[in-house]
Amino acid sequence: MKLTKLKLKERIVKLADGSYDVKKAKFKFLERVAKKGLEGIVFLGAGGKLNDWVKGINDLWNKEKIGKGLIEDKMMGLYIVNTTGGRTDLVMIFKTKSKLDIGKLAMWRLKFGDASWLSDYVDNYRDQHESVNENKVKMTKSKLKEIIREELLNEYQVDLSKMAGRLGEFSKDLKGYQRRTTDPKWEKQLNSVIKDLNRLEDKFHNISRKLGIIPLK
Repeated sequence: MKLTKLKLKERIVKLADGSYDVKKAKFKFLERVAKKGLEGIVFLGAGGKLNDWVKGINDLWNKEKIGKGLIEDKMMGLYIVNTTGGRTDLVMIFKTKSKLDIGKLAMWRLKFGDASWLSDYVDNYRDQHESVNENKVKMTKSKLKEIIREELLNEYQVDLSKMAGRLGEFSKDLKGYQRRTTDPKWEKQLNSVIKDLNRLEDKFHNISRKLGIIPLK
């Protein structure tokens, strides 16, 4: 069964052989449907011929006076979703003006067992679908970026600590050389500190670019 980009419409397609077009959907599609405030029912583990499920369920509903007429009188969409564990779930989305007796359907659903309201399904079965795994990958990548960022910051902090110590030593020397500016030791010490500052500045700019920070000029 081909997976296509789905758009929700107020109709069910009936094929030339009289069967219903049950489309394959992703969990993300069901999430979008639920966010629109639409409701439906999901049958867990709908193995075998899907149209047998559709016809059988509709016949039961008509028999128990939960609804009347054909399935297209009650539903606006028929879909299947596959879980990461290999289970196939059948999704029926109610028409906005469906004449289903929701009270009777709620009792029937409890007796049936392996069925869930669509709104509950997108919350309770989220971890059984591909979209969740994709989110986990995104979270893992995000976590990895955060770790790299922290490592770079730690590296930069170590450099700052070393530089602070270096400047501390220089400040002590400065007190001894402040009245002897012609002393060659002063000039050598000053040049050494300037080189350290230049190296730190270059490293700061490199790290800033990696972190996405624009260095102050």
